[in-house]
Amino acid sequence: MKKIILLFSFLSIVLLYALEDASTTLSNMKMRLENDKSSLYKVQTVLRNDIYKQKQELEKIENGLDIVLDGLLIFSSSFNGCHNDYEDSIKGFREIRDSNVKRYSHRRDELNNMYYEDIEDAKDELKMCLSSKGDFLAELQGLKTKLNDMKEQIDISRNSIPRLEKRLKEVNKKILRITIEINGLEGKLK
Repeated sequence: MKKIILLFSFLSIVLLYALEDASTTLSNMKMRLENDKSSLYKVQTVLRNDIYKQKQELEKIENGLDIVLDGLLIFSSSFNGCHNDYEDSIKGFREIRDSNVKRYSHRRDELNNMYYEDIEDAKDELKMCLSSKGDFLAELQGLKTKLNDMKEQIDISRNSIPRLEKRLKEVNKKILRITIEINGLEGKLK
């Protein structure tokens, strides 16, 4: 009987050590899972920040494009204004000449000469107006290059956001699985 009691005592001590060892192993597993979960939360934060920054960058580029478009519209109307001013000047000179020729027919040659001088002045003004626009046209070429670069950035950003969002979903799934595993281990430890 003493042997049986001694055997049961020995088995209970071995069983107690085995349970304690299993408990330690489960606790260590739980700590590793919690560390993994913490690391995944950091990755999740980085991904969210990257998505937010990409969206902000897209918005900034799109706002820049709106400003450029407004500038181009102003330039276009200014450029058209040069031609319109020239046409209006010629029309006005013609009307003045015709009106003066009717009044002062004896000065027809002098009025015609004045008319042609005024037209030459208007042409010079048109050339000046257009030459100042020529510098701007050179700037437009540079701007066109920048716009192409912006378009590439927009395409890259638009393509990277879905990739980042997909990766974020995967991280969220892993966090959920780890949380379930931790909860399962906690149930076993109790």
